[in-house]
Amino acid sequence: MNPRPARLSPWAGLFGFCLAALVLHLALGGSVPLTFGQIWSALSAGPNSLSDDLANTVVWQIRLPRGLAGMLVGMALGAAGGALQVTLRNPLAEPYVLGVSGGAAAVGTFGILVGWSGLVLMGLATLGGVGALVLVLVMVGRQSAGRTERLLVAGVVIGALLSALTTLNLSLAGQDSGRILAWLLGSLANIEWSRVGVLAALALACTAGLLALGRPMDVMALGDDIAHTTGLATARYRQGVLLLAALATAAAVGTAGIIGFLGLVGPHLAALTMGGRARTRILGGALYGGALLVLADLLAQRIRPGLEVPVGIVTALLGAPALLWVMRRARS
Repeated sequence: MNPRPARLSPWAGLFGFCLAALVLHLALGGSVPLTFGQIWSALSAGPNSLSDDLANTVVWQIRLPRGLAGMLVGMALGAAGGALQVTLRNPLAEPYVLGVSGGAAAVGTFGILVGWSGLVLMGLATLGGVGALVLVLVMVGRQSAGRTERLLVAGVVIGALLSALTTLNLSLAGQDSGRILAWLLGSLANIEWSRVGVLAALALACTAGLLALGRPMDVMALGDDIAHTTGLATARYRQGVLLLAALATAAAVGTAGIIGFLGLVGPHLAALTMGGRARTRILGGALYGGALLVLADLLAQRIRPGLEVPVGIVTALLGAPALLWVMRRARS
């Protein structure tokens, strides 16, 4: 009897998908195509190589930090979206549902208006996003922090207020309005290694923290009444999940602006291909989100030579039909 051929693990396939997306980004991103041999030589030589080779400069100074930033931003949004969908028991919950993006956008647009850039802009926009969630939690109060509907309503109210502030900043920008609009629509251009390092620390730490809370999330997904019978402090755990998801989302927005649909599509793809438990949605959503954003950024650079389309527009154009397809497959 012939042995059955070994099947590739879904997780191995997903990690391979992420690696392939990053390699394609290194090869085809921008206006100078590189061969796989050139990429391998540049990576082998290292960032401190004395060579003046064009491929080494392109890989280490432009495409690798940009590709890694895209992977990390997508991972942060995918992990946050997966955690919120389970915790809020809402399949349409996404990282921006609690006003986090509004806080990061309001502070970020104000920062651009007064001349902030780089790590300063990223850090303060991140604090703005987390601050928005704190406002939501204060608004609903400690006793109602576990009520999903009140959290969502408070998030909508705070988000609308912060959106108005963002629009005000845009109207006051004058000649800087184009720069602010480009940031709001999502961009991975001009990413430095310093921002990649900070983003990696925040995104990976938040993802790890959300994975550690996976078991309580599965219990909370059954409903608060059932969770209370197990002795689970649902309000405390829910607030922990919300804060970690908010920090991950705010770091992503502070780095690349507002990029939609990844936090929705990534976890749904993970649930469709590997199961719907919390840790699967979080880790799978993170990996799908990272790979999809890297590919979307590649497409944004290649749609029209010499003109880079904001990556947030690409994710919206591709994400909406992809989400409809995923939801249709999930119902069948």
